[in-house]
Amino acid sequence: MNAWESRALQFLRDQCPVLTRAAGPKLRSVAFLTVLFIVGFVHWMSLFDFALFHAKDWSLEMKYQAVLRDALSQGKMPYIMTYEGHYTNRFLALPEVPLSPQYLLLPWLNDKAFNLLNILLLYSVSYAGLLCLRRELRLPAMPFLFLYLLFSFNGYIVSRVAVGHTMWYGYFFLPYFHLFMLRMVNDSFSERSRIMLILVLFLMLLQGSFLLYTWCLMYMFLTALFNPRLWRPIAYAGVGSALVSLFRFLPGAVTFRTYNLDFIGGYPSLSFLLDGLTTIKDFRETYRCGSYGLGWWEFDCYVGLTGLGLILYFCLMIRLRDKSMGIPTLFRELDLPNLVMLILCFGEIYSIVTQLPIPLVSAQRVSMRFIVIPITMLVLLAAVRMRDFLAHDRPSLSAKLLLSICVLLMAWELYAHSSAWRVYDADLFFLRDDVYGSGPEFVRQPDIAVPGVLRYIHAVQVSVALSCCAALFFLYRFLKARPLSERS
Repeated sequence: MNAWESRALQFLRDQCPVLTRAAGPKLRSVAFLTVLFIVGFVHWMSLFDFALFHAKDWSLEMKYQAVLRDALSQGKMPYIMTYEGHYTNRFLALPEVPLSPQYLLLPWLNDKAFNLLNILLLYSVSYAGLLCLRRELRLPAMPFLFLYLLFSFNGYIVSRVAVGHTMWYGYFFLPYFHLFMLRMVNDSFSERSRIMLILVLFLMLLQGSFLLYTWCLMYMFLTALFNPRLWRPIAYAGVGSALVSLFRFLPGAVTFRTYNLDFIGGYPSLSFLLDGLTTIKDFRETYRCGSYGLGWWEFDCYVGLTGLGLILYFCLMIRLRDKSMGIPTLFRELDLPNLVMLILCFGEIYSIVTQLPIPLVSAQRVSMRFIVIPITMLVLLAAVRMRDFLAHDRPSLSAKLLLSICVLLMAWELYAHSSAWRVYDADLFFLRDDVYGSGPEFVRQPDIAVPGVLRYIHAVQVSVALSCCAALFFLYRFLKARPLSERS
């Protein structure tokens, strides 16, 4: 450092002592968070590198994108496709089709460019949600790194993206869902927060994540069941999200009035769940579940052996120790909802629930998919307990060093898993499916002489109008409601 730099630094210290003391840690924090964001960008770009998007469900997603591209380019309403999708050619009756605003870019981008841009956009949304959780829970570097790695790169989302399950893209909004659930049990759930939760659930549905939306409602219901004091805000958010999203439900309800799905089941045993959490397998693995053959992506929820160990230690061992010492258990209201969701992931247990005359509930065929809600919530709770462990338990330097090594080892395990699930490798393994349907046009004029078509069109129009009215009502309530911090 030369003399001029020394004088300048001394001047800053004299004039702004608080600023200079805070600048170093703040800059390090910004640099740390920026590096993490870039790591995620590189991860998803490498996962999509050289992808052809024709394996497994990518072929179906390409057809949906072709329909939307044709509709946007020609100014058509995509009531009817030129081929059968999942069970029908009535495009807007399928709750799995994406209708999110970023799909407006389809006429100007080819499939490869759009799919890469889409995943990077959704990852950015997810990262912003994790930053909100970091600020809400005051997570320091190590607990946030733990949360970021397991939330962003676990096997559940990586394996499903690799085989084209884009209807799982609502996963990237889960940080916001968990944020508002934690606020709810912490008695800081204002009306504005309820409306923001409605928005989060609505954005999930716009990605085509009908199943994930249903599981979130199930988790909210279980939370209200075991915590009656929370039933009012949960009912407000659940009913509000259904009203705002009516255009995603009503067309399907009039189309699939008599359609029944066979129940497939959940994890056959605890050993299957442990394999899904700790064993790296790829898309070549297939297992029987009842009378169905399922790819490993249905079982995959990989967090690595180290990650599972850290989750169990901080969510179970440390909490049991705190309970025995009389220390209050954090967010204990979520323990039973997490446990019940976990139990429902096994065998035929959930088949009893599917017999109930509730459309959203009875539509769930593969109950092992529920694992995403309790696993991500347990990861979040483990990060919170890791924060308290570092802040209050005063661990030794060797304990901190061991924890750092474990988190870095966990990062390596997640990298090894992602390397086995590149989209291009799946393209090479699976046979090419028909990507473009039956002709150059993907949207055709609806024939109202066909039974049910006119009723379906009216359902779309009416539900869109009702959803818009509900959205305007909640916007008015949001603007009128005062933030919790402004209340006396």
